[in-house]
Amino acid sequence: MLRLFIGLGLFFILIFTACTPDPSEDWTEHNLIGEGVPLKVMGPEDLEVKVSSLGTMQDITLKGSDEYSLQVFGMDVQTTNIESLVEEQKDMVREEAYFEKIEEEWDEGFIYSLQIDSAALDYDFRQLRLKGDKVYIFQCGMLGRNSKEKVDRLVKAVRKE
Repeated sequence: MLRLFIGLGLFFILIFTACTPDPSEDWTEHNLIGEGVPLKVMGPEDLEVKVSSLGTMQDITLKGSDEYSLQVFGMDVQTTNIESLVEEQKDMVREEAYFEKIEEEWDEGFIYSLQIDSAALDYDFRQLRLKGDKVYIFQCGMLGRNSKEKVDRLVKAVRKE
Protein backbone atom coordinates (compact mmCIF):
# COMPACT_ATOMS: atom_id res chain seq x y z
CA MET A 1 0.00 0.00 0.00
CA LEU A 2 2.85 2.36 0.85
CA ARG A 3 4.38 1.75 -2.58
CA LEU A 4 1.10 2.72 -4.21
CA PHE A 5 0.99 6.05 -2.35
CA ILE A 6 4.64 6.75 -3.15
CA GLY A 7 4.05 5.85 -6.79
CA LEU A 8 0.98 8.08 -7.01
CA GLY A 9 2.84 10.90 -5.25
CA LEU A 10 5.70 10.72 -7.72
CA PHE A 11 3.26 10.56 -10.62
CA PHE A 12 1.48 13.75 -9.50
CA ILE A 13 4.78 15.55 -8.90
CA LEU A 14 5.88 14.68 -12.44
CA ILE A 15 2.55 15.79 -13.90
CA PHE A 16 2.65 19.06 -11.93
CA THR A 17 6.21 19.94 -12.94
CA ALA A 18 5.61 18.99 -16.57
CA CYS A 19 2.57 21.28 -16.68
CA THR A 20 4.24 24.25 -15.01
CA PRO A 21 4.01 27.09 -17.53
CA ASP A 22 7.12 28.80 -18.81
CA PRO A 23 7.07 32.31 -17.27
CA SER A 24 8.66 33.77 -20.40
CA GLU A 25 5.44 33.04 -22.32
CA ASP A 26 3.92 36.09 -20.60
CA TRP A 27 6.88 38.41 -21.20
CA THR A 28 6.30 41.54 -23.26
CA GLU A 29 8.53 43.58 -25.54
CA HIS A 30 10.42 46.47 -23.94
CA ASN A 31 11.91 49.19 -26.13
CA LEU A 32 14.99 50.60 -24.38
CA ILE A 33 15.33 53.66 -26.63
CA GLY A 34 13.85 55.78 -23.84
CA GLU A 35 16.92 54.83 -21.77
CA GLY A 36 19.27 55.82 -24.59
CA VAL A 37 19.79 52.25 -25.75
CA PRO A 38 18.61 51.31 -29.29
CA LEU A 39 17.47 47.80 -28.33
CA LYS A 40 14.30 45.83 -27.75
CA VAL A 41 14.10 42.87 -25.39
CA MET A 42 11.39 40.61 -24.08
CA GLY A 43 10.89 40.66 -20.32
CA PRO A 44 8.39 40.69 -17.47
CA GLU A 45 6.07 43.69 -17.03
CA ASP A 46 7.97 44.87 -13.94
CA LEU A 47 11.31 45.10 -15.78
CA GLU A 48 13.72 47.57 -14.17
CA VAL A 49 16.39 49.07 -16.42
CA LYS A 50 19.54 50.80 -15.18
CA VAL A 51 22.03 52.32 -17.59
CA SER A 52 25.46 53.61 -16.69
CA SER A 53 28.43 54.66 -18.77
CA LEU A 54 32.00 53.61 -18.24
CA GLY A 55 33.86 55.84 -20.69
CA THR A 56 32.64 54.78 -24.11
CA MET A 57 31.07 51.57 -22.79
CA GLN A 58 27.43 51.32 -21.70
CA ASP A 59 26.48 48.96 -18.88
CA ILE A 60 22.78 48.06 -18.98
CA THR A 61 21.27 46.04 -16.13
CA LEU A 62 17.77 44.59 -16.53
CA LYS A 63 15.99 42.92 -13.62
CA GLY A 64 12.46 41.67 -13.08
CA SER A 65 10.29 38.94 -11.69
CA ASP A 66 10.57 35.32 -12.87
CA GLU A 67 14.31 35.33 -11.99
CA TYR A 68 14.91 37.75 -14.87
CA SER A 69 18.43 39.17 -14.59
CA LEU A 70 20.26 40.34 -17.67
CA GLN A 71 23.46 42.31 -18.21
CA VAL A 72 24.20 44.07 -21.50
CA PHE A 73 27.41 45.83 -22.45
CA GLY A 74 27.45 48.25 -25.38
CA MET A 75 30.77 49.29 -26.85
CA ASP A 76 32.34 50.69 -30.01
CA VAL A 77 33.77 48.15 -32.42
CA GLN A 78 36.37 48.31 -35.16
CA THR A 79 34.75 45.53 -37.19
CA THR A 80 31.20 44.59 -38.04
CA ASN A 81 32.17 40.98 -38.72
CA ILE A 82 29.85 39.21 -36.26
CA GLU A 83 31.69 35.90 -36.63
CA SER A 84 34.99 37.35 -35.42
CA LEU A 85 33.24 39.20 -32.56
CA VAL A 86 31.58 35.97 -31.42
CA GLU A 87 34.91 34.13 -31.62
CA GLU A 88 36.49 36.82 -29.40
CA GLN A 89 33.75 36.24 -26.83
CA LYS A 90 34.26 32.47 -26.99
CA ASP A 91 37.98 32.94 -26.39
CA MET A 92 37.24 35.14 -23.38
CA VAL A 93 34.84 32.68 -21.73
CA ARG A 94 37.16 29.74 -22.40
CA GLU A 95 39.73 31.54 -20.25
CA GLU A 96 37.34 31.75 -17.27
CA ALA A 97 38.51 29.64 -14.31
CA TYR A 98 35.41 27.42 -14.16
CA PHE A 99 34.67 27.12 -17.88
CA GLU A 100 33.40 23.65 -18.79
CA LYS A 101 32.29 23.71 -22.46
CA ILE A 102 30.32 25.47 -25.19
CA GLU A 103 26.88 23.84 -25.04
CA GLU A 104 25.11 25.45 -28.01
CA GLU A 105 26.10 27.85 -30.78
CA TRP A 106 24.35 30.03 -33.34
CA ASP A 107 25.55 32.82 -35.65
CA GLU A 108 25.30 35.65 -33.09
CA GLY A 109 26.14 33.80 -29.88
CA PHE A 110 26.39 30.72 -27.71
CA ILE A 111 25.49 29.09 -24.39
CA TYR A 112 28.25 27.68 -22.21
CA SER A 113 28.55 25.78 -18.95
CA LEU A 114 30.66 26.38 -15.85
CA GLN A 115 31.64 23.85 -13.18
CA ILE A 116 31.86 26.09 -10.10
CA ASP A 117 31.47 23.23 -7.63
CA SER A 118 30.73 19.52 -7.74
CA ALA A 119 27.00 20.02 -7.06
CA ALA A 120 25.84 21.09 -10.50
CA LEU A 121 26.73 22.96 -13.67
CA ASP A 122 25.98 26.65 -14.03
CA TYR A 123 25.18 28.19 -17.39
CA ASP A 124 25.65 31.54 -19.08
CA PHE A 125 25.45 32.87 -22.60
CA ARG A 126 26.63 35.55 -24.97
CA GLN A 127 24.36 37.04 -27.61
CA LEU A 128 25.82 39.78 -29.76
CA ARG A 129 23.85 42.40 -31.60
CA LEU A 130 25.38 44.99 -33.92
CA LYS A 131 23.83 48.46 -34.09
CA GLY A 132 25.80 50.82 -36.32
CA ASP A 133 29.36 50.99 -34.97
CA LYS A 134 28.42 49.48 -31.60
CA VAL A 135 28.12 45.90 -30.45
CA TYR A 136 25.78 44.97 -27.60
CA ILE A 137 26.79 41.86 -25.68
CA PHE A 138 23.99 40.18 -23.72
CA GLN A 139 24.70 37.80 -20.84
CA CYS A 140 23.16 36.63 -17.57
CA GLY A 141 23.10 39.05 -14.66
CA MET A 142 26.20 39.07 -12.50
CA LEU A 143 24.74 37.51 -9.33
CA GLY A 144 23.26 34.09 -8.69
CA ARG A 145 23.39 30.70 -10.28
CA ASN A 146 21.77 29.94 -13.60
CA SER A 147 20.11 26.74 -14.73
CA LYS A 148 20.04 25.74 -18.38
CA GLU A 149 16.28 26.43 -18.45
CA LYS A 150 16.74 29.97 -17.13
CA VAL A 151 19.47 30.70 -19.67
CA ASP A 152 17.31 29.28 -22.48
CA ARG A 153 14.51 31.71 -21.48
CA LEU A 154 16.88 34.68 -21.43
CA VAL A 155 18.37 33.75 -24.80
CA LYS A 156 14.87 33.49 -26.23
CA ALA A 157 14.08 36.95 -24.81
CA VAL A 158 17.06 38.68 -26.42
CA ARG A 159 17.15 36.90 -29.76
CA LYS A 160 13.79 38.39 -30.73
CA GLU A 161 13.91 41.74 -32.47
